[in-house]
Order: sequence, then C-alpha cells, then structure tokens
Amino acid sequence: MLRYALALGALFMAQGANAGQWETVEGDPWTGCQFRFTGQILPGDLTGYMDQLANGPAVLPRICLDSPGGSLSEVYRFIKGVNDGEAGLTVATRVESGAVCESSCAILFMFGQTFGANSPYPSREVEPGARLGFHSPFIAPGQGAGAAADEVFRVALDVSKLLADSSYKALTAAGPALPPELVGLVLGTPGDEMRYVDTVGELQLLGIDMIAPPEEGVVLPNARGALSAAVTRICASSYVLTNRTHFVEEGYDFADLVAAVNGIQREAVTMHHLEMQNDGGVQRVTAMASGPFFVPGWYSAGAVLFCQVDMGVEPVAGGLRVTHYNVGFGGPSFDWDSRLAEFEEIERNGLSVGLVPIDTPFR
Repeated sequence: MLRYALALGALFMAQGANAGQWETVEGDPWTGCQFRFTGQILPGDLTGYMDQLANGPAVLPRICLDSPGGSLSEVYRFIKGVNDGEAGLTVATRVESGAVCESSCAILFMFGQTFGANSPYPSREVEPGARLGFHSPFIAPGQGAGAAADEVFRVALDVSKLLADSSYKALTAAGPALPPELVGLVLGTPGDEMRYVDTVGELQLLGIDMIAPPEEGVVLPNARGALSAAVTRICASSYVLTNRTHFVEEGYDFADLVAAVNGIQREAVTMHHLEMQNDGGVQRVTAMASGPFFVPGWYSAGAVLFCQVDMGVEPVAGGLRVTHYNVGFGGPSFDWDSRLAEFEEIERNGLSVGLVPIDTPFR
C-alpha cells in the first residue's frame, strides 16, 4: 500500500530541467486557444501564471498543452487554486495535433472546464494527431532519496482524494467533474508505463471532446443490409457503454467493453423495424431491434429491452450521410406492433455511440 501511495504521490522532475514556457496565442477567442504551455512542469510554472490567465484578454481562457508532465504537486496546487476560486479563474484545455500531454499534464488536462448555463461544464478537447497518456506518477530514478517521505505521502493522499472526490461529487452541469473510469485508468497503469487514450469510445467515456471526430460525416450505403449492420453495432455499443459496469471483470478495462460489444454483434439481433422517413423535409432512418438486451441485474422476462435508433441522414454520392443519431432502450415488450405505434414517445437515454466501432483510433 505504501509503495503504491509513494508512486501516486511522487514529485518527479529532471535535475536541471528547464521551466515550461507560456505564450499568448492569437486566434479565435471562442474556439481557439488563448494560451499555450510547452515543456516540463516545474514548481511555480502553473501557479505563478494564474494572474496572467485570470487577467488576460479571454473571459474563459483555453490552454493548449504540450508537456511530458512534471511536478504533480504543482499541478495539484494549480487545480485546487482554480477549483477553489482563488484567482477567479476557469480554464478550458486542449491538446493540439502533434502535441503530447502525458502523466501529470494529462491530469491537468482532465480538469479543463468552461461555463454553460451559468454552471461549470467540462471542456477538454483533443485534435486528431494529439497524444494523451496516463499513468500513476512516480519518483524519477535516483531522486527517491531527495524527496521527503512525509511530503510524498501527503501529495499521494491529496491527489488520491482529488481524483476520488471529483469522480463522485457532481461539480458540474454535466455531472461529476471526472468520470470514475479515469480513476481506474490512472491507478491501474504502473508508473513506468504509459496508457494512451486514442479511441473514439474511450474518449467519449472520459468526457473528452474530439475535434473532427471519425463519426463526423460518415456515409452509409443506402441498402438494408448495410443500414441493419450499422444499427446493430450502434445498439450493441450503446447498450454496453451505458451499462459498462456490468461488462467488466474486475474494474474498468476498455478491452472488456470492446469484447462485450463484439460478442453482442455476433448474437442474434432481430430487426423489427427499419425504414426511411421524411419528416417535414428532414430525412431520417428509424429502426427498432431486439436481441441480448436486458435490464442489468434482472433475471425475469420483464427484463427484456428493445433498442431504438433514430438517425438524421441526407442523400449524398455513395449513400446516406449521417448528420446525427439518438439511441434509446425501452421495455419490456412482446407486442412490437404497439411499440412501433409509440415510436416517437420512447424516452431516449444513455450514450449514443457505435456509428463507427468504439475501438476506432482517433488520429
């Protein structure tokens, strides 16, 4: 336990490392970055710049990050200073194409926020070609003897509590500031390894916005077989990711979720309804399917669920371009005709994913 706490609470930095560099970025004040931080994070690099961030030209500044990490205690103090309102500051975060954000930088990235409807709202973005890596922070080789044991242990407890509290307490309009999956991902990766998050499904689970995601502008062949396969994948993906705690063996493991989705797609999924509709000039594909969908933890006929998919589409060369889609699960039902009659009244819930496979790389 102590070994793990020491790894988590480490303050690691290379001897003689240069301080990270800040720069002001000229660009769109709403969609671009106003500041960029590059390089190793050393004590004072972040907290010493809070006044400039708070008093800069941007009302809600966004920071582009390109850093291999560094002092975890500095990241912790910066996050606490922002969250506690010490500087009257809220910051959004982004990792640009070609940039790398690893270790303590990745922790900093995950606390990016902005304001929506007068409440804090997560705002953490990645561009194609960005690299985002997590692990349990560690003491760099040769520096263990120079780190005070009580300081290391204190930071271990502080960071552990910060991650746990932020994945439990609803701090934002969208729910917890951090998804619980992040805690498992960070604590489950040894300090001498790096776990990169680079698939569309895992990015969505972690609440990370993708700039130009692979799902954008997907074109499906206008053929029943292709549309049915897409609906099946969407239903399987949405069902597993919405009920993900029931599809992992011990704790969070994205590979378990991918395996569960693939397993459902191989099972019998019956399409009860699949058609193109024209709703006031807006074209839609609507579908309803049954299969291995059940209320998790229930063991009766009443646990049976059906999956509803509603896709907005527009005809293009090669088929139908998907503009948006929603997924819902309802039940129980053994009368599909009545369910089809109530199609528009079904409450949609959970995640809507799977237009592309959830393990599709985000590059």
